[in-house]
Amino acid sequence: MTGSTLSAATLNVNGVAHVQGTGFSLATSQLLGGLADLTNVSLSSAGSAAGAQNVLDNSIVNDANRDTLLAKRIENMTTVDMAGNAIFDDSAKSDKGWTQDYTLADLPNHGWVFNNTSVTAGGDVSLKGAGFTNSVVTITNGNLSIDNGGPAPLTGTTLTVDGGVNVHAGAGSIDLKNGNISAKGNITLKADAGSIAISGKNASVKANITSTEGGVNLVSMQAINITNANFLADKDISLNVASEVMGTLGIGNASFTSQSGDVDLFLDTKKINPIITTVDSQYGGLIFSGENSFEAKNINISALSSKDARGFSLLFESGAILNLKGETHINASNESNGTRSNEAGLGSRYRRTQINVSDGDLYITASALSGSAILSLAATGQWADAGFEFVLNNSNLYIDANSKFWNGITLGGYGGSTYANGLTFKGNGNVSVHGQGALGGIILSRLYTGELDGNVQLTGVGGSAAGIDASLNTVFQGGVSLSGSSADDVGVLLSFGPGIQEHNMNLNGSNVAGSSENGSAGILIKGKNISFTNGTLTGTATSGNGSGVVLTGGGNYTLDGASITGTAADGSGIA
Repeated sequence: MTGSTLSAATLNVNGVAHVQGTGFSLATSQLLGGLADLTNVSLSSAGSAAGAQNVLDNSIVNDANRDTLLAKRIENMTTVDMAGNAIFDDSAKSDKGWTQDYTLADLPNHGWVFNNTSVTAGGDVSLKGAGFTNSVVTITNGNLSIDNGGPAPLTGTTLTVDGGVNVHAGAGSIDLKNGNISAKGNITLKADAGSIAISGKNASVKANITSTEGGVNLVSMQAINITNANFLADKDISLNVASEVMGTLGIGNASFTSQSGDVDLFLDTKKINPIITTVDSQYGGLIFSGENSFEAKNINISALSSKDARGFSLLFESGAILNLKGETHINASNESNGTRSNEAGLGSRYRRTQINVSDGDLYITASALSGSAILSLAATGQWADAGFEFVLNNSNLYIDANSKFWNGITLGGYGGSTYANGLTFKGNGNVSVHGQGALGGIILSRLYTGELDGNVQLTGVGGSAAGIDASLNTVFQGGVSLSGSSADDVGVLLSFGPGIQEHNMNLNGSNVAGSSENGSAGILIKGKNISFTNGTLTGTATSGNGSGVVLTGGGNYTLDGASITGTAADGSGIA
C-alpha cells in the first residue's frame, strides 16, 4: 500500500507472498492518531514463503516508534528504516563485537532488514535474522557472519571486514545490488533455495568483491547473476550453481582475478531459463554478455545441462568479449533429448564472440546429445555476424566437439553480407579443432587464418553428412590443414552459396585430406576463383563408385605447385 493516510483505533495488516517477493508493504503513507506509535498496529505475513520479505519505509517507521516495531512478532523479514542512526557501535566500549539473534523459535524466518544505518564493531559480528540495505558495516579485528532462515538482503551496502565474511540465506536470495565487500579473509555467500545477485550501478561504477588474503566462494541452488562487478582475491574464486530445476549463471561486464589461485565457474542444471527479447526467445544456462575478463593460474568454466534443458548450456550473447589470462578449460555439455533446434553445448548468438587468450592455452570441450556441440545462432542482415574469433597471444587453442545425433560444430547460417560466420584465428599460436557428429563433423561458412602466426589443423568426422562442410560463402585465407572423413558423404566439401561479396577461396599453402567410405568423393571442391598454391589435396574413396578428388563447376582455378592425389575403389581417382 502506498500514498495512503490511515486513521483508526486499530489496524491489521496481513500480506501473503506464496512463492517469493513481498508479503506486505507500507510506503509513502501516514498513520494518524492511535496508529502512529504502532502500538495498535498488527503486522503479519503468515502463509508467505520463507523467502518473502516485508517493507516499511520511513513514512511509517521513525525514532519514536522503532522500538515498538522491533518488539513485534512478524513471520518474515521486515525492513526497518534507521534514518541514518547506527544500529550498533562499540567504539566507546571495552567489550567488542556484536552477537544478536533476531529469529524466534516458533517463527524461524522472522528478522529485520535495517535500512540507512551503520555498524561499527571492534570484534566478531554474528547475526541471525538480519540484513542491511543502503548501509555501512565496518568491522576491525573480527569476522562477519549473517545466518538467515530467509533472505539476506545487502542492497546498497558496503561491508569492510578485517577478517572473513560468511552470509547464508536458507530461503530467499542474497542481493548485493550496488554493494561492495572488502575483507581480509575468505568471503562466502551461500543461498540454499534462492539466487545471489551482485551488480554495480553501470559499466563505469562497478561493485567490488575483494579478499586481500583469502578467496571468494559463491554457492546457489538456483541462480547467480553478476553484472558490472569486479572480483579480486589472493586465493581461489569460485561460483557454483547446482539446480535440480532451473539454474542460471549470468556473467555480464565483470572481471575475476585470483593472484595465487584458480577461478572456477560451474553450472549444473536440469532445465534452462529463457532469455526473452522483443523479437525472439532463446535459452541459456551459463551466459556471458558484454566484456568479461578472467586472470588466474587456472581458469575452469563448466556448464552442464540434462535431458530437459532446451537451449545452450553455455551461451555467448551478441558481441560478447571474453579475455582469458592463464591456462583455461571450458567444458560445455548439453544432454537435451529435444528437437535439435537451437540446442547446443556451447553457442554464439547473433554478432560474433571474440575470445582473447594469453599466458596459457585454451582447451574447449563441448558435447551434445540431440543438437550440435557448438552452434552459432545467426540471422540475416545486420546480425549476420555469428561465429567465434580467437585472438592468441603466444597461446595455443584446442577445441573438441562431439554430438551423438547431430553435427559436431555448426557455424554456418547466413552471412552473405559479411562473410563473418565461422571461425577466425589471429595472433600467435597453434590451433587444433576436432568436430564429430552422427550427421556432420564441422559445418562452417568461413575460416580465416590470414592474421595468425601458427599452424591450424581442422579435423572433422561425419556420419551421414560431410566430415568438413564449408559450403556457405566460403573464404579460406592463410595456410591450414583440413582432414575430413565421412561414412556416407563427402570427406571434405568446399563450395559456395549465394552471397553479396565476390567469391574467393584461398587455399595457398594448405593441406587438405578427405576420405569417404560410401560417399561421392573424398574431397569435393566446387565454385570459382579458387587459388591453390604449394599445397596438397589428398582424397580417398574407400568403397563404391566415389572419386578420390572432384573439382567441378565455376571457373578461374589457379593451381601452382600444388599436389593432387586421388584414390578410389571403383570410381575415379581424380575427376
